[in-house]
Amino acid sequence: MKPKIFTLLGNNTTLNTTGGDKINEIRFYTALSKHFEVYYNGQLFNPHARDYGIKDLPIQIPEDNYDLYYIRANNRILYNCPRPKVAMGIPYSSWLYHHVDAVITTTESWKQAILNYNDSAYYRELVGDWYGNSEKIIVPKKIINIRQTIDSNFMEKIDANSLMRNRISFGLKPTFGFFGSLAMQIFPNLAIKALQRMISNGYEINIIAAGKKYQNTVIPNKVNYLGYLPYESIPNYIQTCTCLIANEGVETEYLGSGKVLDAIAAGIPILSYRSAVREEQLGKDYLGFYNSEEEAYFIAKFILENHFFRNKIVEQLKLRYEMFSTESQGDYLCKQFSDLII
Repeated sequence: MKPKIFTLLGNNTTLNTTGGDKINEIRFYTALSKHFEVYYNGQLFNPHARDYGIKDLPIQIPEDNYDLYYIRANNRILYNCPRPKVAMGIPYSSWLYHHVDAVITTTESWKQAILNYNDSAYYRELVGDWYGNSEKIIVPKKIINIRQTIDSNFMEKIDANSLMRNRISFGLKPTFGFFGSLAMQIFPNLAIKALQRMISNGYEINIIAAGKKYQNTVIPNKVNYLGYLPYESIPNYIQTCTCLIANEGVETEYLGSGKVLDAIAAGIPILSYRSAVREEQLGKDYLGFYNSEEEAYFIAKFILENHFFRNKIVEQLKLRYEMFSTESQGDYLCKQFSDLII
């Protein structure tokens, strides 16, 4: 019989793929389901059912009949849960870090930032905004890096007719795509400038962006903004692209990225600014890393013109798939949580 885990995300009474936090939680629950019975707000989570089998019911304090309680961003419910209980590492409060049996992170870099925060000016500057720019924080009893999980739907190849229709809609040109939240602090400015320069130099390529656009975000010239796309349609767009583009910005030093895992699943090259977390996800030797606009320009050029280079990147992505697959993550998470379950 599988151990039972109670889960909850904030005040959400249902689960859907309308935002990054929900998508990441759904992928996490799916991996957990390999070795645990996962109950969201008291209802059995089924990754294959409509709405994941979750009905829109009022949030209730759970009964004492679960083996583990995982609550994210709801301290009222967390406080009233029996032990053992774990919580996501944000939003931070000294009470939460002291109260729970383990804090969850999604990358090793974030885990190290918590462990070393009190003794490192570098980490205080890096993640200080999350921790009220405090000089000291509570170090939790235990920190579990759950990593991130691939959605296997991104592996499924679209049919040839749909692929051709998509390519025709992009003018049959090689296409570079950025999918996800369009916020200035994570926008890939270096990569976009490199691609704009390629167009100015005569390369016939498309640059597309799609996702929620924040008010302060200005879409650069030569970037075709497709608006917000339903989550279910994104695999088709990704597979139409010649190359994807990852986030840039300071958050790449401690936060993971679903779009990187989507590229791994689909086997589509992704241009990525080199950072600690991207090395966790893609490997230190990944050939699609850049540190400057100039490097991004030449890597994009090689992906377009050098089949050996492109195929080598695809091979590298295939090797990373196993680490983040639902199956592998299920086994990994079972080991991480096993010592918390009596």
